[in-house]
Amino acid sequence: MILAASQDDQSTSELNDPLSGSLCHELRKASVAVMAAMSGEFGKWNLKPSEANLLKYVGANPGCTQSDIARAHRNNATNLVSLIARLEREGLLKRTPASGRAIALSISAKGAALLVEVDTGFRQLEDQLGDSLTDEQRAQFIDVLRKVCKAACHYGKA
Repeated sequence: MILAASQDDQSTSELNDPLSGSLCHELRKASVAVMAAMSGEFGKWNLKPSEANLLKYVGANPGCTQSDIARAHRNNATNLVSLIARLEREGLLKRTPASGRAIALSISAKGAALLVEVDTGFRQLEDQLGDSLTDEQRAQFIDVLRKVCKAACHYGKA
């Protein structure tokens, strides 16, 4: 693929993109574009994409713990602390003691009301992003992405 120089660039030359067609490069570009779209959508409610995802997950799994979320999203539980704290400060999440030292998470009434809007935002994003795909292509694409994610998670762990 040839990259045209941007209009802001003083150069009129075109550059060869040596990464074009590379799985890692194309996934990174897609991720950046999707995160920008999500930021725009959820920014309407002063939420980051990770916060909207967390609200949606807790709404679908009342009583889940930070560890449950971390396992489901292949994340470190400590990375969720600030997200959970912010959503709790905003009155969107509630924490209650669970078994042992675990803390169960649930959404508040305010969080449930916002989740209705966030769900609409997710549906609109999904519809727009997948608009050029048939239902079969969409299912195949999601299957392929899951396989790539699994392979990446196991990379270097032979």
